[in-house]
Amino acid sequence: MYNTTPGLLGPPVTTMAYGAQEKRNTVAPAISCKEKSLEPTKKRVSIPRYGPDSVHSWMTAVACSLATFFGVAARRSAGFLYVAILRNFNATRAEAAWPVIVMSGVISLGGFVSGPIAHKFTARPVVVAGSVISAVGLMLAYFATNVGHLVAFLAVFHGIGSGMVFVVTPTLINEHFIRYRGLAMGINFAGSTMATFVFPKMLEVFTDNYGFKGAMLLFGAVSLNSLAFSLFLRQPAWLTKRLEAEAKASAAAAKIAAEAVNVPKTSLTNGDV
Repeated sequence: MYNTTPGLLGPPVTTMAYGAQEKRNTVAPAISCKEKSLEPTKKRVSIPRYGPDSVHSWMTAVACSLATFFGVAARRSAGFLYVAILRNFNATRAEAAWPVIVMSGVISLGGFVSGPIAHKFTARPVVVAGSVISAVGLMLAYFATNVGHLVAFLAVFHGIGSGMVFVVTPTLINEHFIRYRGLAMGINFAGSTMATFVFPKMLEVFTDNYGFKGAMLLFGAVSLNSLAFSLFLRQPAWLTKRLEAEAKASAAAAKIAAEAVNVPKTSLTNGDV
């Protein structure tokens, strides 16, 4: 394995044979591969299909965002509506501002109507009804002949339906998420923000081609897409089971308490003593 050759100016120099050198070179990579195999591997984070923060929960967040996108479209187009009312109804600035201002106020106060209803019938039927009322209110603006009609149809009727959608969808987010609730809530409200960039320009195109009344009729039809996404929403099954279990437990506790109160009290007699 070793060859000894005499040196010219010193002692003999020992060199390693080619086979041993090749063996040493082949051993080193094997050790490095073994060391690499000992390194800790990263675990993949898997999203559950059902339950809190699951795939179904994220689909619900997207559906809430799209339902809000179509449901509050008129509020995000308030600037266009104000100018269109000025031009088409020969109204003063104060008169043209009434439908827009009242609509914003009614939407913000929608919780007084939708909150108790959602508490009694769950959030899904409230969002479905709100989507229909919101779209019908926009379509009724087609028949408006003065600003007063717009206040009734656009501000009050549409505002109630839009408020039902806008206020109740965060409730569904809270029911479906625990860990990523903040991110899901941001996705939900991103829908109403995106409506600001889409619907004013769309209304401008509709008005140029069909007039203001025709544009409002088409606007209501487009807003009805909120109904399609609201039909996907429902109370999660795991929450329903938990509420049912809590209701049964409270009913059993109330029954035990009632039986304890109705136990007849026996009076002590001298013979018993």
